[in-house]
Amino acid sequence: MSTEPDGFEAIAKMKELERLGHEILMVKKSLVELDRARHKTREAWRAVRKQKDAGEDGQKKIPLFISPKMFVRVPIDEAEQRLKKANDEGDEDLEKTRKELKERVDDLRKFEGQQTLKEIGFDLKPVTSRFFVDQDEL
Repeated sequence: MSTEPDGFEAIAKMKELERLGHEILMVKKSLVELDRARHKTREAWRAVRKQKDAGEDGQKKIPLFISPKMFVRVPIDEAEQRLKKANDEGDEDLEKTRKELKERVDDLRKFEGQQTLKEIGFDLKPVTSRFFVDQDEL
């Protein structure tokens, strides 16, 4: 009776386990990077809002960081709109990445023979207002 096939099978399982773990770590790292970028965008947006709320003219031009080597002078109103849009896009990217992380963790749990996230209640959707009934209507 040879134990080589069992040994190869164990090595293959360990490689797959390591690959799944590595994917989870990479998604977590990208989640942290996206959150940092979103936070910086939110800080910039708040700074522009403060200038606008302090009575600055909306057409006054301020420098806006575009890339590592480029600044563009744009009106305060336009800068606020661009930063708000970038913040909203960052939120969407974060949600997609969080969903991807859940999928990767679920794949790992399946591989380990554990219950899936859906089976233990981590696949819940938020309750929306369409499920609420106005008390006056009752």
